[in-house]
Amino acid sequence: MKGNKKNWIAIWLVVFCAAWLVTGTYAAYTKVDSIKRVVSTTSGAEVRFSSNHMTLKNRTDEASTYKLTAITSGSASSVSVSTTVCNFPQGDAAKSNPNTIAYRFTAELLDIAGNAVNANSELSYSDANGNQVPVTGAQIAAALKINNISFTTVDNGAYRLEIPNQQLAGGEAHQNVYKLTCEAENAAMLDAVMIQMKAIPTDPTSCGIGSDQFLAGRLRVLMNSGRSTVWTGRFTDMGVTNTPGELDAFNYEISGTAKGTYVLSWNKEKVALSPWFLEDLPAVSIQKQEAGMVQISVGEPGTPTSYRFVFYRVGGIPEGETWDTVRGYVTFAPANG
Repeated sequence: MKGNKKNWIAIWLVVFCAAWLVTGTYAAYTKVDSIKRVVSTTSGAEVRFSSNHMTLKNRTDEASTYKLTAITSGSASSVSVSTTVCNFPQGDAAKSNPNTIAYRFTAELLDIAGNAVNANSELSYSDANGNQVPVTGAQIAAALKINNISFTTVDNGAYRLEIPNQQLAGGEAHQNVYKLTCEAENAAMLDAVMIQMKAIPTDPTSCGIGSDQFLAGRLRVLMNSGRSTVWTGRFTDMGVTNTPGELDAFNYEISGTAKGTYVLSWNKEKVALSPWFLEDLPAVSIQKQEAGMVQISVGEPGTPTSYRFVFYRVGGIPEGETWDTVRGYVTFAPANG
């Protein structure tokens, strides 16, 4: 989140909802990186090298595809989210690749702004009461594993893991599963990071893709209490800095599970909502749209339990601005409240 300071921050907007392989209840959606939009695909209808959490990417692509998954641990002692790599198009196992695919799988920890996480990274996550709790990169790395393999530091100090010599035999449908696991007591920490994953083929021609292409994606996992809760909104940057004047823009997050209709409004003289939100939010969710406000429906079964928006400053930074001042820039409330 410190990447917000004097830089454009990543834009988090919803473009679709889908079910993924997740332990417990869940909701998933694709997010969009700043500046360049990402069109969500399933790696191409006929590309027989695919993933539920990754999409086909060129090495020169400037933007990445994001997936967000909300999970609940229930009575389990740990939580997990499974990412697949398959030798068939997503949703069509009958079209398996006739060739054997060899590849390597990598994963790296990033903060929410997309910066590499190291041992001294100062991050934060939301507890059950919505309070921001500080946590270091070392604490998060120690809590996470993929296929029982721990994240370790590389030359630049970032936390990364690699699983080499992976293979999908040709001639029939196969998939390999990469299970991210965390003890339930530490699962809330997942709110502070993203996991950037890649599946890089040894011979791209065996997959029917270009020589500079591979599967890639960024996964973010949030805990869902499982209770039906009313929706609330908050500036998440409050847990990062005590001085809002250091920021050129603000992250605003709404979360909840109960079905309802809400109005998100803002002071047009102080901030402007990123235009990507209005363009990419599914039209069925928008009930009304006017200057400085949008009315949306949330909480339908199978839809996300959390959305994050970006508000950019308008007219500079007011003298003596505090977080109490900033909280007045944006209002989120029930439509009939």
